This record gives sequence, C-alpha cells and structure tokens, in this order.
Amino acid sequence: MNIHSVLEKIPAFVNSLDLTNISVERDYDPSIPEVRIDNDMIIQALLNILKNAQEATLEGGTVLIKTRVERNYTISSIRYNLVAMIDIIDDGIG
Repeated sequence: MNIHSVLEKIPAFVNSLDLTNISVERDYDPSIPEVRIDNDMIIQALLNILKNAQEATLEGGTVLIKTRVERNYTISSIRYNLVAMIDIIDDGIG
C-alpha cells in the first residue's frame, strides 16, 4: 500500500481528537515504493504521537509529517536495504 494514502487519513482524525490548536503540515518523499503495513496499527501509532505533539505544542503550533527513504538501515541488528521513514516533528517544548 502507498504509505502516503494512509498518512492522508491522519488530518481527518485530528479534528476528531480535538487537536485544533495545531496545524499539520506534510513533507512527503514521492519516491517511496509500496509498503506492507498494518493500516490500523500505523494510524493508531501516528494518532498517539500527534496527541503527544498537541500536548507539547502551544496554541497555534505546527506538526510536520515527513517521509523519506533510507538505504542500508539497521533495526535490531538486522540491516535492511531500503526502509520508509516517517518523522513526526513538532515545534513544542521538550
């Protein structure tokens, strides 16, 4: 599945979580190939991170959802040739 189609569902959930004091910006890498993910689990994880960002961000703050491709990346001692990275960056304290 395309990771960006999953990420595009997140802003719709922002309103349902009353995260109205933050704006969500996107910086997507269009070169990311299709990935195998659990749609519901990734959405839940991202919503949890967004909720944490909302708590750390002052009124009118910004959260950036950024995707990139990383090559030769190691996770738990296993090297992967290609991984998709999702960064959630807020301008809040802490």
